[in-house]
Amino acid sequence: MKYFWFILFILIDSNIFAQMMLTTENQNLIHIASTDIKKQYVPAPTLKSAQEIKSDFKVEFVDFPQEAKTAFLYAVSIWENTISSPVPINIIARWEKLDNMVLAKTRPAVIFRSFEGAPVKNVYYPVTLVEKITGEETNISVPDVICIFNANMPWYFKTDGNTPESKYDLTTVVLHEIAHGLGFFGFLNDNNGMGFVNNASSIPSIYDYFIFNNINQQISDQSLFASPSEELHVQLTSGKLKFYNFTDKNSEVDKIIDWIYAPSVCKTGISLYHVNEDKNESRLMGPYTYRGEAIHKIDNITLEILSAMGWNSVNFDFQAPKDFEQPCDALPIDISVENLPPEGINQLCLIFSTDQFLTSDTIELYFVDSKRFEGKIPLNKFEGNLQYFFILNTTGNKSYFWPTTAPNRIFSLNIGTDYYPPEIKHNPVKMINSSASSLNLSADVEDNVDVKDVKVEYKINGVLQKEFCLSNDALNHYSGKLPLEMKLQESTKLEYRIVAVDKSALSNTVTNPVSGFYTVKVFKPYEPLLAYHTNFDNNLQDFVLNDFSISKQQGFSSKSLNSCHPYVESATENEYYNHIAQLKYPIVLKEGGAMSFYEVVLVEPGETGTKSTSPFFKDFVIVEGSKDHGKTWLPLTEGYDAQLQGNWLESYMESLNNGYTSNNINQDLYVKHNILVTENSNFNRGDTILVRFRLASNQFTTGWGWAIDNLDIQNETTDSPDILVQKSINVYPNPCKNEVNIDLSSISDNSSIEIKIFDLWGKTVYNGIFEKDFHYSRKSIDMSGLNSGIYLVTITDQKFNRLTKRIVKM
Repeated sequence: MKYFWFILFILIDSNIFAQMMLTTENQNLIHIASTDIKKQYVPAPTLKSAQEIKSDFKVEFVDFPQEAKTAFLYAVSIWENTISSPVPINIIARWEKLDNMVLAKTRPAVIFRSFEGAPVKNVYYPVTLVEKITGEETNISVPDVICIFNANMPWYFKTDGNTPESKYDLTTVVLHEIAHGLGFFGFLNDNNGMGFVNNASSIPSIYDYFIFNNINQQISDQSLFASPSEELHVQLTSGKLKFYNFTDKNSEVDKIIDWIYAPSVCKTGISLYHVNEDKNESRLMGPYTYRGEAIHKIDNITLEILSAMGWNSVNFDFQAPKDFEQPCDALPIDISVENLPPEGINQLCLIFSTDQFLTSDTIELYFVDSKRFEGKIPLNKFEGNLQYFFILNTTGNKSYFWPTTAPNRIFSLNIGTDYYPPEIKHNPVKMINSSASSLNLSADVEDNVDVKDVKVEYKINGVLQKEFCLSNDALNHYSGKLPLEMKLQESTKLEYRIVAVDKSALSNTVTNPVSGFYTVKVFKPYEPLLAYHTNFDNNLQDFVLNDFSISKQQGFSSKSLNSCHPYVESATENEYYNHIAQLKYPIVLKEGGAMSFYEVVLVEPGETGTKSTSPFFKDFVIVEGSKDHGKTWLPLTEGYDAQLQGNWLESYMESLNNGYTSNNINQDLYVKHNILVTENSNFNRGDTILVRFRLASNQFTTGWGWAIDNLDIQNETTDSPDILVQKSINVYPNPCKNEVNIDLSSISDNSSIEIKIFDLWGKTVYNGIFEKDFHYSRKSIDMSGLNSGIYLVTITDQKFNRLTKRIVKM
């Protein structure tokens, strides 16, 4: 189940959208397979080249077979040639087993009401349409549409329209499902003789808003049909509902676009959000798809419904000029109009002011080519703040504004001396291996005029070094590898800061951090071990920590390895902030080498079925290994989040509501995690690897975080099959200082017991035979001459049963 949308509702940072958003969990529209055969093919129109398409759909597939992807992307290309959107439309498509005869189910991931520029207030719009109308991304790194297709159905994957009578055409169904994500969606429902609007506020969708009965009464008008009510039930099951574009004041013909599928028994997810079909005609948005049927053209009825909801809105492609310092006579303006209105353009004007619209002037932009317009704002050496917006008037007396809510929201720029420094967003690097020859750094840097350069000032042992410039490798993004020519030691003090300078006459400068320097912790790995264990009560120096700590948390009885609670979010949109705990001991891998630990993972859940490499996965935790001294890291596990365990997810949600110190977060949430290291294709027997635990967070929602305890790596005391494991053989004290005792009283027979002690490099430091008898069952071994560290004790009886115990020498 997907919970992220509720989280986003609480914490999203996107203008006023946070207060006006609703999740759509369990609000899927369902598409049913008919067993009837209807052999027909409606071909797609000729598709345009990539340069001419009107929109950009981005699809992430989860468990989709390759041949199904081909049909899906073909359907996507038809939509890209049909509708216009200035913002990419992101789709998650999952291949799952669904109920019998369900072809697919779909929902818009999130919906908004009363957003800036909404044509109709206080109704819900799918996020795809919100972004179409506003021209802005409102849910960054979040899918817009979630589709699930039934893996059990007999699908036809080819795109030639020659669908066999025994199969269902996948291209047809994908076209249908995408339409649901674009707006064929709403909340009208019926149960037990009561009709209702199925959300807490009883607010309809934009689709619901256009549903009328046969005497032109608006179904969502609760002064006519309350929610819930028997009166609404009668309407929803009447078979006499229509999609009625009563807002089209320019139309001189019947405004009924089509009759809605409203059978006498309401079918949740099917009724109302499909158009009615007569016996002789199949339509793309009918409630059923038939065997042998292939509809590859988006019909006019579907397009008219989408158009009435807002998909006919004109889009503008305009790159607003930045502030500038030198006054001039005129400012050139260049703007393109996408999705031209069908009735034609009368004029495109720019309205501008220099006094916050106490007064204003208008210039008409002149036509350059098929959709581009140009003009000049007369400035006459003006200095100060300029405000402006655009208005497009059609030959049908319609007006479109850009920004959509102008003049409440407008463009502006400053002319004259610039006093504003750039803004730097940066995730600091806090640790580095002593063997590293460079330090990878990146930052997002923006300025109201323009950025001149971004550089790194750094010090080694307090001495300022030659500055290093970062390269502008993407829009507002700067990165580079700071070369470290001297060999680093653990005692080396490495500090840096990022400095950005703009192109203004004053060369406005800013640093990150604002004062001082970031300090990078230099660590040197210890000598390799064959095995390692810690319960984090001791061995506190075995890890190098970046936003982790070894501490005892409320609700936990002992120390553990902990991320920050709550953990830190990323400063930038395009990269994760990495919280890292790295074991200083490299591990020499053995055949069948295993790792285990207990953990609690309460980090933001992503979209179900996606992997941590997906932009829709959100925050995640991962265990990684490195074979090249930390230069590159490979996964020992796939990334995972709070969805891995049901009780984690419940506790994560509760912690968001009640604070990150919720009593619901405690050691009862611990789950053991087992990893077979050499079964991972990245690692083999004999490899010497560094191990680290990484929590990666994006720029949005955070959570309580990650806790880890009782870490075992290739420790043979775990899961031994030998008989001696069943016996209570006590090795004490542990940890020990000068002496360790081995109590063998649980072994009933008198026999010779072989005892060996190894260090973690495999060297034997003690080897002896203990003659156990009835009176003498405890062996004491002198450890005073051994170095502090971890040792393995093996105990073998005469039948070659063996037990291995770990001990710590203080």
